[in-house]
Amino acid sequence: MPLSLLLLFTLYFVLVKWIYPNRMKSDPSTKSMIKSEENKLGNMSAAEKRVLIIFICTAALWITKDLINKLNVIKLDDTVIVLAGAVALFDCPSGEKTKKLF
Repeated sequence: MPLSLLLLFTLYFVLVKWIYPNRMKSDPSTKSMIKSEENKLGNMSAAEKRVLIIFICTAALWITKDLINKLNVIKLDDTVIVLAGAVALFDCPSGEKTKKLF
């Protein structure tokens, strides 16, 4: 592990700083344009927050799958986790009321 981390940081330094350095200068107009675009987006809607929560839960289950399986309470594999996340996304309301067709 220590050798892997050392090699990772060394590779980062060699690639980003030595072989392919970024020579672009910071521009205040670019920063102001990005900030204005962020302001146009506004706050996250309730539906976007729900999707974020489902995504975080799905990713957390993927990461902690082995720890949960060691507890012998439930057996999880990648297929079960992705299906649960997909069903949760389809089951999650968008927050917008629509008229019924019939």
